[in-house]
Amino acid sequence: MEADDGGLGQGGVPDAEEAGAINAVGEGRNRRAIFVGPRRKTVAGIRAMTTLDEDARAKLVENERIKLSAAFLNGAAVAIFAVGSFAPMVTAMAQQHSGLFPFVIGLVSLIFSIYTHFQARRTLRDLKP
Repeated sequence: MEADDGGLGQGGVPDAEEAGAINAVGEGRNRRAIFVGPRRKTVAGIRAMTTLDEDARAKLVENERIKLSAAFLNGAAVAIFAVGSFAPMVTAMAQQHSGLFPFVIGLVSLIFSIYTHFQARRTLRDLKP
């Protein structure tokens, strides 16, 4: 009786049937390649994969949560820059406002935006390989 490897061939590499294959169809100039999809996995192969990949799945979920948090922080940094720095500076230049206040607010917002962006990058250090 042959052991079910879940479609994996020698050394954990998928068989040609598992990975799908490209077959040539037609003749001469009308010859074209078509993709033949993978075969279905057996229930035993899926169960084995599920138990082995539980830790990998947990790590993947945690990594996705970390990336989502970093993306949120980076989006907040962009919003802080747009609302706090870019808009007041453009308005002050368009009105030819000679006051220094919009530029000070813009500079403070720019610094806070950069800080928030680097916090987002720092969050990504928690990713698990």
